[in-house]
Order: sequence, then structure tokens, then C-alpha cells
Amino acid sequence: MLRNCIVCGRLFKSTNQNICDKCTDDEESPYIKVREYLYQNRGASAVEVSEATGVSVSNILKLINDNRIALVGERTSQHRCPSCGEYISHSGFCSGCKDRENGRAPNNTIKSAEKTNKSFGNRSRRR
Repeated sequence: MLRNCIVCGRLFKSTNQNICDKCTDDEESPYIKVREYLYQNRGASAVEVSEATGVSVSNILKLINDNRIALVGERTSQHRCPSCGEYISHSGFCSGCKDRENGRAPNNTIKSAEKTNKSFGNRSRRR
């Protein structure tokens, strides 16, 4: 089946893809560079990875948001639970809020403004 690539608009022969081979390679190349660097340098910051690989920080953040690479530790987490504000390594709700929503935990929570310090960069929790 012939399709137009959703990235570049070129016509290409596709079995089950929306992106041509050239654009697929263009998207995979930064991922492979970042992945290989992180295998050798676990815990590196996005800036360090960017400087070492030549992949922009915005592309690295996109790989994180697409769950193609994972964050290490709470300090590097950029996602927050929309319910309680806790830092989490993925988008969506933290496990505690998921459990409460599914009725698996008592609802004795502190209001989110009291539970977590809302200022950026300060990860200490108030109780």
C-alpha cells in the first residue's frame, strides 16, 4: 500500500507504518545515541547527554516523555502526580492516588497544598 509520510509528506510503500524509512531513521538515530551514552554513563543529566551526543535537550525530554528512556531517582523526575503533587517517574497519577481511586487505601490524605511543597526544585515534603 502506498502512503504519504506524516513527517515529510513523501510517498512510500508501507505495510503498517505512517512514517517513511528515512524519517524513521532520523527519529531513531538520536534515541540510539542517547541510549548508548546512558548505558555507559548512568545517571547523567539531560545537559550532559546533550553535550556528549549532540542531541538537543528538547529531543532528550521528548524521549523521556514518550517513555523511550527512563529517569533515574527522584531528583531527576519532572512529572508530578496531578492529585497530590508527589514527584513520579512517569506521567499520570502516583501509585498511592491510583490505589485510593480504586478503593484499595483509606482516604485519610492531607490536602495537596499542605502535603507537598509546591515550589520548583524543593523536594522536601511537609507532613
